[in-house]
Amino acid sequence: MASLISQKLECPICLDLFRVPVTLPCGHNFCKRCISDHWHKRERAPAGAETGYTCPQCRRDFEQCPELEKNVTLYNVVELARDGDARGAGTGRCEVAPGELCPQHGRPLELYCEDERRCICCVCIVRQCQGHRLVLFEKERSKKQIILKESLEKAQEESEGIERAMRELEEQTRSIKDSSEELKSQIQSKFAHLKEALEDFQRQSVARIEQQQVVALGRVEENWSLLKDRLDVLGQHRERAQSLLACPDHRTFLQEFPLLPPLESPEALVPVEFDVAHVIKPISDILTSISRLLLEDLPGSVAPKAPSPAGQGPVHPQEPAVKVMTPLPKCQLRAELLKDHRNLTFDPKTANKYLELSRGARKAKHIPCALCRGQGPHFEPWQVLCTQGYGPGHHYWEHCDKETWFPMALPQG
Repeated sequence: MASLISQKLECPICLDLFRVPVTLPCGHNFCKRCISDHWHKRERAPAGAETGYTCPQCRRDFEQCPELEKNVTLYNVVELARDGDARGAGTGRCEVAPGELCPQHGRPLELYCEDERRCICCVCIVRQCQGHRLVLFEKERSKKQIILKESLEKAQEESEGIERAMRELEEQTRSIKDSSEELKSQIQSKFAHLKEALEDFQRQSVARIEQQQVVALGRVEENWSLLKDRLDVLGQHRERAQSLLACPDHRTFLQEFPLLPPLESPEALVPVEFDVAHVIKPISDILTSISRLLLEDLPGSVAPKAPSPAGQGPVHPQEPAVKVMTPLPKCQLRAELLKDHRNLTFDPKTANKYLELSRGARKAKHIPCALCRGQGPHFEPWQVLCTQGYGPGHHYWEHCDKETWFPMALPQG
């Protein structure tokens, strides 16, 4: 009767008592290592051979590899049967798996040597580890578990930091694209006043902006790749560490622990810079000078040049006529005032909550929703002061439209 029960507790593949028995969806039981090795060999079979996940007993096919979970009840029964066989054998030597024996002396591993950092047998204690610090497997594992848990917490904290950095990179990407689109729109609107005579200059300016955008986005993408690779490494480290923590066997845990590579310091991110003011300032200055020449210093219509008569020099192509508006009566006065022009910047600490300042604090725009600016002496009316100040005298400022203002000077008195 006992022999019949032992046969029922044997793995159909290795024909030995189950070691970590698992149950397939069809109901048949196998050693976890045996069935895993069986399917692994089928996966590596050459072309034309039988592959897939199949039960070795009933030949039932599974579309995907079933999850192998330990059959706790069967495992306990097998352990009882194995204990009974050991008692029946009397003083006979129990069969031990190769992984539980000392590779040098073939004796069962009993203690852990802290000096040599390995599991040792009784022969090792006498011959090689006399005077060494020897501890039980359980005690050494508890120490290693503390180190591993700290490593997991560090990996989790770094992963969260990387995710935050990746979200910031996404915000930088959107900000760069939005700033680039806004900059191109401003440049194109100024080129529209100069018509076809400045089209080539317009293309060069837009190309320059797009080049700056490509460089900035390229650095953002490089940082993204660094963070993504680091996140994958941390994920693999967490998976291996969690798998090792879940290992029930102390010996296996201690032997696998040194194989877990430590976490290395992450690579530094590439600095990302996209200075919109630096890009637009040279272009804006050039366009302002050209606009002043065409719209103020050269009032009226510009007549096209007549072609030279035959034989009196080369014929020049007809230049486009630029239509300008009649200058205001005080246009000459404004031109004189512009000689003392100074660029000012707004002070965010004084801005009303319904005024939105640009990134360089050079523009202020009214918005329908209030902004949260924190504590400070902000204006209740729709006002904002500049950071620069002027002494006594007459000063004035200009605005470009009804909702956006550019500071020109700070009124005094």
